[in-house]
Amino acid sequence: LWLERLCPGGVVHGASRGGVERVRLLLAHEAGLDCQTACGSTPLLLATQDQQPDLRALLLEHGADANLADEDGWAPLHFAAQNGDDRTARLLLDHGAHVDAEGKTPLHVAAYLGHVSLVKLLTGQGAELDAQQRNLRTPLHLAVERGKVRAIQHLPKSGAAPDALDRRSYSPLHLAAAGEST
Repeated sequence: LWLERLCPGGVVHGASRGGVERVRLLLAHEAGLDCQTACGSTPLLLATQDQQPDLRALLLEHGADANLADEDGWAPLHFAAQNGDDRTARLLLDHGAHVDAEGKTPLHVAAYLGHVSLVKLLTGQGAELDAQQRNLRTPLHLAVERGKVRAIQHLPKSGAAPDALDRRSYSPLHLAAAGEST
């Protein structure tokens, strides 16, 4: 199924299998590589979100900005973390993706979902271990909240503060003791 997501004056976002050739043709005609939809989606964001490795690689080869975020502040690296996609995360980092985006970082997403290989990759790339989202929860808070044991084991070993406090003055230990999980 072909789903078109149009960007005024820019590239058509190929959000289906087989979109690579169409995108290649549009790029040959200097279509806007980093154009954003009304909600901030770029072709690279969509290709990452929809897990299309060939399209992602093509866009990055042509110089797509690996750090443009949508209206929710999610950059391509957030979607790679959400999908548990180590290969894409490495590719994005190799193309200049910032390991620490504002607010909820890719490390928050990986820890929350328990993608320990991505937690290891991001911490190895210098991700801020104690970055706080709006409610002041760190990636370790989220791993504890979701019961993601392997992430809980790795984060403190990497230097995450086990006594960081969230907005309610709860540490990860408070969350564990209170049995808070989703």
